[in-house]
Amino acid sequence: MIYCTYCSALKNPASGELPAVRRYLSERIEIVATAATQRGHGFLILSGKYGLLHPDTPIPYYDHLLQDHEVTAHSGVVCEQLRALGVRKLVYFTRPPTTDPNLQSYLDCIRRAVAAAGAEFEYVELDPEVNNT
Repeated sequence: MIYCTYCSALKNPASGELPAVRRYLSERIEIVATAATQRGHGFLILSGKYGLLHPDTPIPYYDHLLQDHEVTAHSGVVCEQLRALGVRKLVYFTRPPTTDPNLQSYLDCIRRAVAAAGAEFEYVELDPEVNNT
């Protein structure tokens, strides 16, 4: 089982590459990563630019918000990543998309990708007060 949440608009501006979990400045990401570790599950971050990232994957600073018109193509990339990783069940953690319309593209992307990969999908809504990025 893999726990997954979306990336964060707030990023560490340090130059060069940083592990994804250090690049993204997000209480939500920390909470989900900790929960995955405590339960012995894998953890991935859904990036609107890179697709699925392991927390230790080094990435440069970037600024890209997944747009509705990119969802179909991006979900294909994410599907292939899921297949390559052999993911059979993904639990996706998100704040309610009604609190931030930008979250819907990420939810649509991961739902499509998981379905196309033939994996099981579980959706978990987090408290809207948990990290606003």
